[in-house]
Amino acid sequence: MKRRIIEEVVDDVETNASGIVASTEPEIAVDKGLCLDALPLEVLHLVCRRLTHREVTNFRLVCRLFGTVGIEYLAEGAYLSFSLQAFQDLEALANTALSKRIRSLTFITEHLTGFLTYDEWIASEDTYQKGRRFLRFSSEAERLEKYSAFKQPYKEIEHIIQDGIHRQSLQTFFQNSPNLKSLAMSLVMGIWNLMESGDGSSYTTAFEKSFGKISLGERHHHSTVELAEVMHSVVRAGIQLERLAVGYLPVESIRESNPDFAIITNAMSSLKFLVLKLVHRPSTPTGPANLRGHFGYTEEDISRIANAADELELDLSRFVATASNLAHLRFVVGHGEEDRIVDSCLLQSLFDVRIHPEVFPGLRTLSLESIRTNGHNMKTFLLARKETLTFIRFKSVDFEDSGDGYGWNHFLQDMSTKMPKLAHFMIYGHLGDIDGSMWVFGNTCDGHSSWRTHAMDRYLRMGGPLPVDEESTSAQVPNPLVYLHPYDRYGTGSISRCFIGDPEGYRAGLIDEFEDKFWADHFWTFNPCC
Repeated sequence: MKRRIIEEVVDDVETNASGIVASTEPEIAVDKGLCLDALPLEVLHLVCRRLTHREVTNFRLVCRLFGTVGIEYLAEGAYLSFSLQAFQDLEALANTALSKRIRSLTFITEHLTGFLTYDEWIASEDTYQKGRRFLRFSSEAERLEKYSAFKQPYKEIEHIIQDGIHRQSLQTFFQNSPNLKSLAMSLVMGIWNLMESGDGSSYTTAFEKSFGKISLGERHHHSTVELAEVMHSVVRAGIQLERLAVGYLPVESIRESNPDFAIITNAMSSLKFLVLKLVHRPSTPTGPANLRGHFGYTEEDISRIANAADELELDLSRFVATASNLAHLRFVVGHGEEDRIVDSCLLQSLFDVRIHPEVFPGLRTLSLESIRTNGHNMKTFLLARKETLTFIRFKSVDFEDSGDGYGWNHFLQDMSTKMPKLAHFMIYGHLGDIDGSMWVFGNTCDGHSSWRTHAMDRYLRMGGPLPVDEESTSAQVPNPLVYLHPYDRYGTGSISRCFIGDPEGYRAGLIDEFEDKFWADHFWTFNPCC
C-alpha cells in the first residue's frame, strides 16, 4: 500500500538542482538508514493528502516523523456528538492553533432519538393501546410523574439545552475556524428552544413548531429550526460553506412560508457540494392496532401524506435550486423501512429547463434516490450538462405519466452514447415506468453491483444492445466474475440478482473526482444514524 502510493506521488515532487527537496517544515532528526524516514517531507504530505481519515491514523503509527506530518491532516475535521464533554472539547479545540486548519465539521446526535418533551411524550403514548388507556384514565399529576421518570436519563441533555451550551460552543468554533468549508449534520430531533421563554413549566420544541404533535414513539426526524440556527451562526462568522450534508429534513417543512427557509437558503448560495436526505412527516395513524398494540397507517393515511408533500414540489425544487452553482448533488428520500410511510417524493420542476434554465451549469456528479419525476425533463436536463457530468447514480427513480408517453425505454435509448464525459451511469433498485411496470436492477451486496447494473452502465456510455434479458446483458458484460448468485424465488431472472466483480473498477475514479477526501467519503456514503 505504502509503496504504491509513494510511487504514484513521487513523480509529482519537484526537486532543486542538487536533488534535495526544499522544505519549510521544522527539522526532524531522521535515521538516513531507514528508507521511509529519509523521504522528503513534500512526498509525505502528498501521501497524506491521498489517504482517508482512518488511513492517516495508521500512517501516523509508522514512526515519529510520520506522526508529526500526519497530525495536521487528522486536524482537518472535527466530529461532534450531543454531549457536555463533546461541546467542551469543541470549544477547547476552537481556542487552539489547530482550529485554523479545520475544514469540516460533522455534527451527529443519533443518541437523542428517545428524548421527548412532555407534549411529544403524550403524543407518543397515544400511538398504542396501553398508552391510550393510561392517558384516558390517569390524572395530570400521574402523567407528569410518569414523564419525570421517563426523562430521568436525559438530565445532561436538558442541562445543555436550557443553558445554551450547544449554541455557545458552536458559535465559538465557527468564529475561530475561518477555513471551515464542509458541514455534515444529522440532528435527529428538535432540540432548539426547548423551553418557552417566560414560562418554566411550558414545554415546546422546534419540532412541534414545524410538525405539530407527533405520533411516533421514537423520533427519526427533525425540523428546519436546528439547521437554520447553525446556518445562521455560520453566516454570522463570515464562513462561506462549499459543502453541506444534511439528514434528515422533513419534506413538509421545506416551504417558502417557513421562516427558516430564507435563513437556510441564504447560506446555500456558495455551495458546490450538497447532500440532502429527506423524510416524510409522521402523521397520526388511523388504522387498527397490530399485535404489539401499535396503531397502523391505512392507505388513506399514506395517500394523504403523499398528496400533501406533492403540493410542496415547487418549494422543494426552489430550495435545492438556491445552490445554483453546485458541482455535486445527492438527493435522497427515506432512510429505513420501518419509518417509510411514503417511500418517495415528487421532484420534477428542478429538472425543467423552462423553470430553472440556469441551475447547475457545471454539474459533475448527480445521485438521485427514491424520487418521482418527468422522464422527458430529466433527459433534457442531463443532455444540457453532457459536457460536465462524469458520474450519475439513480436508485428507485420513477417516471410520472405526464401524457406524452415518454417512459424508461425512450429515456434509456435517447441517453445512450450521448454523454461524452460520462465515466459511469449506475442504476439501482426498481425503476417505476409510466405504464406501471418495473425495471429491476437490484441494489448492492458487499459493495458489488448487479450484472444488469453494470451492463446498463456500458449501454448508456457505449451503446450496443439494451440489457433487457440475460442474452443482451451477457453481450454487454460477457463472462462476469460472479460474486454472489442467490436463489431467484421471484422468477425475475438472474441479471438483477447476480452480483459481479466490477468489470472496470467502478469505485476507482470516484475518490479522485473530489479534491477533498473528507467530502469524497461523505458524498457517496453519508448515512447519518437516526
